[in-house]
Amino acid sequence: MHICFVSTQTAWGGGETYLQHLAAGLRADGHEVRFAAPRHSPLAEQMRDDGYDVFAFRGRGRSPRTIWRLRRELRRFGADVVHCNDSHSLTLGGMAAAGLPQMKTIAMRHTMFPVRSPRRYHRLADRVIGVSHAVADRCVCDGIRREHISVVHVGIPTPTVDEHAVARLRHSLCQDGQQLAVAVGNLVPCKGHAALVDAVDRLNCQGYAVVLAIAGEGSERAGLEQKIASLRFPDRIHLLGFRDDPHQCLAAADVVVHPAFEEGLCLTVVAAMMLQRPVVASAVGGLREVIAASSATAGHSDTRAVDLRPAPLAVVCEPGRADSIAAGVQTLLQPDPRRADFLRQAYRHATEHFGVEPMVRRTVDVYRSL
Repeated sequence: MHICFVSTQTAWGGGETYLQHLAAGLRADGHEVRFAAPRHSPLAEQMRDDGYDVFAFRGRGRSPRTIWRLRRELRRFGADVVHCNDSHSLTLGGMAAAGLPQMKTIAMRHTMFPVRSPRRYHRLADRVIGVSHAVADRCVCDGIRREHISVVHVGIPTPTVDEHAVARLRHSLCQDGQQLAVAVGNLVPCKGHAALVDAVDRLNCQGYAVVLAIAGEGSERAGLEQKIASLRFPDRIHLLGFRDDPHQCLAAADVVVHPAFEEGLCLTVVAAMMLQRPVVASAVGGLREVIAASSATAGHSDTRAVDLRPAPLAVVCEPGRADSIAAGVQTLLQPDPRRADFLRQAYRHATEHFGVEPMVRRTVDVYRSL
């Protein structure tokens, strides 16, 4: 098949990493892949470096001229599938492909954000792919017909880390006798970092020696810095900023904590499970599916609800509740003879359901069903 991926994003994020892994898997299986992306964007430059042809356009691709030029490129390429990776790219790619014979359009939904125009998805997309059952349920709640949606879990390769670099990172963050909790994610309110900071300070006040390192950048940095400065043990909490080695951070952890209020999926927790690190996480949205929580099925009545029932692959906490997060971390810092089996089960679940190979296979199945 000939597949053209369309993106209008001007920064690199999880959606761009998804496209990179999916394109590599499709190319390895013998499919022809091209990209349409903003000129000078990280995606356009990286995909060129990876050996793909890229149709580069100015701005966000909203002008009639850009739509017409992309339509001409799709005809020349003989695209079978136009895979639009964000809501703005659906307008560009969907309009460019409209009416062209044998050409099908895919619209991706990565997040739990509201769908502003379900009619646009019905009019321009032959199928919507949600990255989790929770995302699919949210789309249905917002007006997209369920039969118009397929679920394909996003996948990542099993992370590889430099053990020496991991040891150096850990030594730079904590001393002998201290235990390291790590969170990876943008510093935005929905990630729940404020309550996590309070939880770790609470543990230290109870006599534990816990260091927290948060890798990520965002709008909440100033507020978190003020909160940390007011704590009893501010030197045990580190805001690392943006890191290009998030997997090294996860591998250095005694426990990985992700107390988010909302998630479409969560590849940070997937990576932690693949690295066999213990996880404390909230069972919200697509995170339920990652940690195999009891309500991780299609058709859940409230995709924004917090599930506090036990999950077999993580300790569940309630987001926004420092006491709940602290209790979860405390549980995983205690010795447990069953821990090794617990981590092996989590590894198997992550690699079987959230690896690149199953993602590619299921995506191709969706393409061929159109």
